[in-house]
Amino acid sequence: MEWHRIGGLARRMARLVHVLAAVLALGVLSAVAVADTLSDCISGNFQTRINACTAIIKDPSQTQIGHAVAYYNRGAASLANALAVPDPYQGLFTNALADFDEAIRLDLRNAAYYFDRGRAKQGLRLFDAALADFYKARTSIPRHIGRRPTT
Repeated sequence: MEWHRIGGLARRMARLVHVLAAVLALGVLSAVAVADTLSDCISGNFQTRINACTAIIKDPSQTQIGHAVAYYNRGAASLANALAVPDPYQGLFTNALADFDEAIRLDLRNAAYYFDRGRAKQGLRLFDAALADFYKARTSIPRHIGRRPTT
């Protein structure tokens, strides 16, 4: 048997293992980065939430529901900031409303989207439209939630 050929094969296999390990590590790192971005989109300070949610919104690999959740969380960050800090120009309420509109367009069935859109409309003094959204949120909740299962 020619040992120099086996040694060359072993070196090539070792290189291949290193390349595969690097590719797998990049995949894990990107999964960790996505998890960190999602975590920042859900909670954190205002600007961190806005930036993280915007990154998810711009990511074409996200699902429609993923985009809806990111729009909702970005709107919720704007709404929370608008309620905490007086906004004389109503800009944060307007931003929140636009994000909630887009979240609802992507996922019509989520009652929280309607409820928080109503809160944004309330901040903009669109009281009739806010009431309509509150009603829609109430009627969007599935009837089985909160009921005990029948045996």
